[in-house]
Amino acid sequence: MQTLDLYTASGARCTVMPLGATVVSWCPAGGKEQLFMSRLSGQSGLPVRGGIPVVFPQFAEMGHLPKHGLVRDVVWELVTCSQGEQISSLLLRTQASEASLALWPFAYTLHLHIELYEQTLRMTLEVTNSGTQAFQFQAALHTYFQLQQGVPVTVHGLDQAGYIDKLQQIRMPATGKTQLSVNQWMDRIYLDTATPLQLTQAEHAVQMGYLGFSDVVLWTPWQQGVTAIPDIADDEGCRMLCIEPACIAQPPLLPAGGVWRGSMVVCAGPAAR
Repeated sequence: MQTLDLYTASGARCTVMPLGATVVSWCPAGGKEQLFMSRLSGQSGLPVRGGIPVVFPQFAEMGHLPKHGLVRDVVWELVTCSQGEQISSLLLRTQASEASLALWPFAYTLHLHIELYEQTLRMTLEVTNSGTQAFQFQAALHTYFQLQQGVPVTVHGLDQAGYIDKLQQIRMPATGKTQLSVNQWMDRIYLDTATPLQLTQAEHAVQMGYLGFSDVVLWTPWQQGVTAIPDIADDEGCRMLCIEPACIAQPPLLPAGGVWRGSMVVCAGPAAR
């Protein structure tokens, strides 16, 4: 499919599909691929499996709309693109259509601004209510990180947040543990989270900061849950971990003419010793 490629002079690169405005590849300067893409992606007639899809206005199956909303299977318009030595960026846009209004009767315009730096990827989602009625929405930047299979995985920064365990359908209090080991099937929505977060594997770490988003989703099918997913191969469950800033538990209420912004910054580099 058509893609848009960003580069910097230092060697960082990023690939974006206008279909769904999905980032499908991100490599920092001197580093390896950071994002997971299933080798079965697209084979079942489903949206892209992996990268960083945009979720709007519904998360998962938490409503009557298609899973993860209305903008994953539409082609976004390229507004601007700039290639520079230190920073490259692009701006994509989509808006309500007859098809979307038939499913969700609210007018909206979305902009996604993507900025690539030497070691950093920044994404900003802007939601504009372009209609005459207020609406509530859920949103997320559904980030799939690539893991090294067999290497211990830890996430730091979620110790003070309670969470909804979607597998057990219960709400859990904050653990107070400074790091979370990822070694099994997990599907959690952490509530009222704070930044920064850090994903660590051996000598490598990815830090994540975000603004505007109130929640963080942590999901991996691991070995136990992957067999039920048609577009992830059975040996790929342990090779991916979604850490995604989101607004889920308390959907923002956007008045007519209002604008909401949520941003995410991810930075890859060596783990702190």
